[in-house]
Amino acid sequence: MRITLITILSVLMFSCENGHEHASEEHHDHTDSVVRISDSTYTRSTETDTGKVILTHHAFDALETATIYDKSGYVVYRGSMLNGERTGAWMQYNREGKIVAAWQYSKGKILHTLDASDFETKPMHLHQMGIGVKVPAKWVVPESKNPWALITVEKREKNDTSLFVPSINISKGEIESGETLDQLADQQLKLLHSSVGRVETIDTAYFNTDGNCGFKRYGMYSNPAGQTGFLDAIIIRGLNVYVISCTAPNTYQGEFLKYQEVFESVIESIHFEE
Repeated sequence: MRITLITILSVLMFSCENGHEHASEEHHDHTDSVVRISDSTYTRSTETDTGKVILTHHAFDALETATIYDKSGYVVYRGSMLNGERTGAWMQYNREGKIVAAWQYSKGKILHTLDASDFETKPMHLHQMGIGVKVPAKWVVPESKNPWALITVEKREKNDTSLFVPSINISKGEIESGETLDQLADQQLKLLHSSVGRVETIDTAYFNTDGNCGFKRYGMYSNPAGQTGFLDAIIIRGLNVYVISCTAPNTYQGEFLKYQEVFESVIESIHFEE
């Protein structure tokens, strides 16, 4: 049976202060060294009185990836920097490499304390779809009636009967020869409008995953459960299209940000199995 983009989007619509010590941490720089990895990537290493900081910069990306080491060479913190300030999700690690704490930053200030377990992942091999992906290890995977076309992963505690929880839906369909990524993105937005009404688009971007072109859109809409934040992504591979729909409550300002990095990591981890 041929499953089109409209079909899978329709299915998705309806399946669907430990940090204070971290925030105040200071480093006194001693020496810098720069290593160019490729024409588009380089690292800058700074020795400090507490260890070492390595910043990785990618061309055409305003963000830098920061890794902070202690004097013994163990990773202590990892996150992103923007204009010299911490931004997005930052993780703290123990000496076994396990994430023990996490925070969401904006302009160098903590917005939320995150659930560190959300960043512990497990591999999923979706053989029917021909892809592999890493998802939060403690999130649950409800049984799917169509595992070749739709898989759901959601954050649900035992005996949790909530109608709406953070979730990730991954689906596969087919496109017509000649259909473009922009056309599919327009179809996706129109279908969302027709399903939920007013949709506020916050940001859009193109990306590449495992050598395939993709498009993603951040936004918000309202439903009976309240405000919903979403990250939708489309990836084209030949005549196959993969749609990743990530949603989470946004009942108070910035609540969705608690899951933004989790959702981004899932999309970045997708790879195609031959």
